[in-house]
Amino acid sequence: MKPRKEISWWEPHWSFRPKLEKEFAPFRNPWLWVRLELVGVALVGFLFWLAWRFPEIEWPKSRLIAGALLGPILLLGAPMLLLWWLPPFIAVSRKGVMVMQGKHAQWYLAEKVRVVQLLLQVPEHPLLRVSTNAVTGTYGIAAKVSVADLEALIQEAVPGAKCERVTT
Repeated sequence: MKPRKEISWWEPHWSFRPKLEKEFAPFRNPWLWVRLELVGVALVGFLFWLAWRFPEIEWPKSRLIAGALLGPILLLGAPMLLLWWLPPFIAVSRKGVMVMQGKHAQWYLAEKVRVVQLLLQVPEHPLLRVSTNAVTGTYGIAAKVSVADLEALIQEAVPGAKCERVTT
């Protein structure tokens, strides 16, 4: 059977969320959020000083207060929520392996890939590990993806790389 030209999937939550938890660890500090609100309060104070200093200008005070207090939280929290709920998209093709999340895409080009491992120690949670000379990335494989088809595509698409199936 001839392998497909491309296999793609959304990375499962069990795979990418633990990575995000490590990245988001500094944001769990409550003092960070207190400092953000203090910046908002200082901004509100500055806006009221401007309104007192320039009384001829009409200021939409309620919008300014809401923006100053909620803005810092929304600017930091909204991207974090998007990263948490939208998983990375992974595609394996003859060009290489692409991992895309949001506007960012990381390519492991076929000619630069040294080793591709299919980690099958936990059968219900298989992983794909791609290594180049510069970087190594490990990504979860969705349940809908056939590991045998993926292995066949990798062996055909990335002929210079060592393709390993690790089960222990």
